[in-house]
Amino acid sequence: MRHFLVASKSGIKTDGTELDLNNYQIIKAETPKEAREIYDKNNKCKFTYGLVIGELDIDTMNVTAP
Repeated sequence: MRHFLVASKSGIKTDGTELDLNNYQIIKAETPKEAREIYDKNNKCKFTYGLVIGELDIDTMNVTAP
């Protein structure tokens, strides 16, 4: 089982360059897609959705891009 850092993606800022992210969580899953689905279900996402920020190495606490 892998660990993914997932956050709520609630939109694009008015200049279109950055996402507004909040509610960061560590989700255990086999794939980034599964991590996003678990996040969305756990948080009852309807208007905002989870975005996988990266994969977490639980021993070193380093995050790498998916």
